[in-house]
Amino acid sequence: EDSSYNEQKVGSRLTYKLLTKLDTLAELNFGKTDYDTNVISDSVFYESLVGVQWKETAKTTGNFKIGYRVRDYEEEGFDQFNGVVFSLESKTQLNTVTNFSVLLRRSQEEILFTPDRNYYELNSLYLTFSRKLTEKITASLSNYYQLLDIPAVREAESEIEIFTWGVRSSVDYKIQKWLFAELS
Repeated sequence: EDSSYNEQKVGSRLTYKLLTKLDTLAELNFGKTDYDTNVISDSVFYESLVGVQWKETAKTTGNFKIGYRVRDYEEEGFDQFNGVVFSLESKTQLNTVTNFSVLLRRSQEEILFTPDRNYYELNSLYLTFSRKLTEKITASLSNYYQLLDIPAVREAESEIEIFTWGVRSSVDYKIQKWLFAELS
């Protein structure tokens, strides 16, 4: 059965300068997914992370975050799932308007339209090229590689592993120093 959904996410990050080239950070994210049919339950997720940001060189920065995510479904027939989330990113400034970054990320994501398996472990590698078009607008192009690890539900079943790759583009609009909107 065809279904569409609406997903909203909001997040907040606080940083504190610990040393000259090292900041600590705390991040809280919240999201809600609403489906237009009853094929899958509406859900909310909560994610909290802590980490560090550092300056490797004058043009290269790093970021490591680790935390925990919980996705809770509104209907009883769907099991809540949770797990550790982490990411490691290195970003290099090629010139005053151009950046290149590498991101490794592990998280748990929702599977649509499968009654028994409602999540998978997602291991991702993103290679991103971004360019500042104006003072407030930045465009990005990413090539990503992902390994989806779907756990077995029953004893006789085995895990399913799926490899995917793709391209993602986005445009960021800087509203204020601390607020931006993204179209992806």
